[in-house]
Amino acid sequence: MNLIRTLKNSPIVLCMLLMLMQRSTAQVCSDPANVIYGMDNNGGIFPITVATAVVGARINPPYTGNAPIASNAIGYNASNGMFYYFKRNADNAPQEFVSFNPSTNTYTILANCPTTNNIRTGCVNVLGTGYYCIDAAANLYFYRFTSNTWRLITSTYFNQFGTNVTAAIAAHSSGDIAMDGWGDLWYLCSDPASYGLYYFRGALPVNPVASMNLIERIPPTTPTPGGNNFAGIGFSPTGQIYISQSGDRLYRMNNDESLTLLGTFTTPNVGGDLTSCVFPFMALAVNQRDLTVQSIGNQEILLTWNRQDQNVKGYFVESSTDAERWVTLGFVENNNTQTRNTKYTFNYEAPSSGRYYYRIRQVGDQGQIVYSEVKFIDIKINNLISITPNPTRGIIQVNNSMNAFSRISILDVSGKGLKELQLRKGLNSIALNAYPPGTYIIRLQSGNGQTHYEKIIKE
Repeated sequence: MNLIRTLKNSPIVLCMLLMLMQRSTAQVCSDPANVIYGMDNNGGIFPITVATAVVGARINPPYTGNAPIASNAIGYNASNGMFYYFKRNADNAPQEFVSFNPSTNTYTILANCPTTNNIRTGCVNVLGTGYYCIDAAANLYFYRFTSNTWRLITSTYFNQFGTNVTAAIAAHSSGDIAMDGWGDLWYLCSDPASYGLYYFRGALPVNPVASMNLIERIPPTTPTPGGNNFAGIGFSPTGQIYISQSGDRLYRMNNDESLTLLGTFTTPNVGGDLTSCVFPFMALAVNQRDLTVQSIGNQEILLTWNRQDQNVKGYFVESSTDAERWVTLGFVENNNTQTRNTKYTFNYEAPSSGRYYYRIRQVGDQGQIVYSEVKFIDIKINNLISITPNPTRGIIQVNNSMNAFSRISILDVSGKGLKELQLRKGLNSIALNAYPPGTYIIRLQSGNGQTHYEKIIKE
């Protein structure tokens, strides 16, 4: 009652209280097309207008208790409207992993991550059930909201070419992660000299695995502009990627993976980390999911992809033997009378044995360039058998063209048998959908006792 009388008799106090209430329930993440959020090293959270790099007022109040140290790895949970991050980084005692509720302006200290390494990246998963982070040793951790517990997921990573990239990732001193609507986790690693961009295929594991496979979109040797490391990554609702630089600059990553400088932050030091409010289903407008490459004969290669974008002039099919120097094999014109998900094909004859990399260069009607992901296949001219695609997302095609083998076995890396089938002459389709991502061994056996082994990666 005393409070009510005070408010009735004090318009100034009432006005101040209403202003505080309005600020505490501010429209956080109400404009995800134009606003993302940045964090400075002192744990301040700031709205950023992406078109201009203009920074708004800090949305979180001062901290009580231990002072923030090297705050980082912020992620926004769209399911409950809260931010999660390290107020005090894991290499500082006491570590403090916290949540911030902008509706109540309150903090909650959560369970410690089981590492004493600096946490460089963090984000909430697309389901809103947990939080991923990667530390300075490239360890990937998962925090489950319901149980307030952490798990180490993995410390080993292979790219789509089968190369172990763990050391390359750990060597970069900065970066960030963000998740899209497919459940793919995008990972930016950077230092002042170079940066790289990867993504992990969803759905990500929430329990420990021996290793994980990721797709390398930009090699980690790409020079960093301006001599300052990249420290944050975020999305717009349409999948546009924004990248912040610790030197207080904001970039847009274009569909051809080039960078456009949008501006310098009007408040310094807010580029140490970024989070967005959305999980878009497209990133860089790339046909990530539809390019397949397979052998349909002794030397003949078939590429297949879907049309996903409108206003496309056509598709250049490109090949490489080292995934760096590309040559054009041909051009497939877009048929504008066909529907969005129409399938396109291109086939040609490989000139010799070896590993071949392929990608599609899509050209828009205004000259826009969009690249597909890179796939590869190993060609062995006059070989007895071929297995494609590798890596695979579930189905492999075993071409037993010479009927040289009669049985096939799927083994895990320890040699344990998972499946055994008879092979017929010609093309055999074998499903690996039931098995988790990882490396598997294919054992082929002939009637006269000949045995042949192949390694395959399941994404």
